[in-house]
Amino acid sequence: MKQLMKAVAYWGERRESIEQCTERLMDFMAKVRGLSPRLQYWNEGEERVRYDADSLRAILENGRGRDDTPQHKVISELGFLLSWMGGEEINDDYILLTANCGGYGAYFGLNYVIFRRLSTDWLNVDIAVELVRAMVSSWSPEHAAVCSPDALSAAGGAQIEVPIVDWVFFHRRQRTGALKAPSRVAFELDGGECIVVQDSPIRPDHLQDRARVRDLAKLLGVSPKPARQP
Repeated sequence: MKQLMKAVAYWGERRESIEQCTERLMDFMAKVRGLSPRLQYWNEGEERVRYDADSLRAILENGRGRDDTPQHKVISELGFLLSWMGGEEINDDYILLTANCGGYGAYFGLNYVIFRRLSTDWLNVDIAVELVRAMVSSWSPEHAAVCSPDALSAAGGAQIEVPIVDWVFFHRRQRTGALKAPSRVAFELDGGECIVVQDSPIRPDHLQDRARVRDLAKLLGVSPKPARQP
C-alpha cells in the first residue's frame, strides 16, 4: 500500500551568509535531482527553478524575513527561507520542499530541510539512503530521516534533541555497532551514522516492524511515543 513519507533534517542556530547558504543549496540540489525523476524538477510559484548560483542566490535573497515597518527591514536572524513544489509534473503527485538556512540568535528556532509527500510508489530504500546522505553532506544537520509523519510526531516533532528513529535515519549519538539483520548501518559521515531499520517502510500495524524501531530507539537512548496504528 502506498504511503506518503517525509524526509527531514534539523539543526540549531548557525549564522551563515547568503553565499554560504547558496553553496550548500547548489551542492544539495546537484545531489538530489539525480536520485529520481520525481526529484528533478522544482518550481517556485509559477516559475521553474534554475540551479545556477545567481538564480539560487536570488531565491534565497527573496526568502529573507522582514519586519512589518514601512521599510520592511531585513531580520538577519531569520536566515533564508525557500518553499518549492516539485515532481515530474505539478499535479496530485506533487512534492513540497521547504528549507531554512542561516538562522541564528536567542529567539530563533530551527534550521531545516523538509520534503513532504514522498510517495512509496517510487521511493525505495536506496533512494531514501541517498536522500539522507545528501541532506547530511550538504547541510551538516544534527539529525535527519526519511520517515512517516506519525514517526516524526512520535519523536516530538521538529527539534534537534532527539533523532527520529524510523525507516532510514541519521544520528550523532554513540555508534550502534553490529546490528541484527535486516537493520544495518548504511554509511558513516560527518561524525554520525545512517541506519536502515529495514528495506521497506515501517508499518505501524506490524509487530515486527514496531519491535525493530523500539529496539533501535532503546539502543540509542530514545523514548518515542508508540506509533499510532491505522
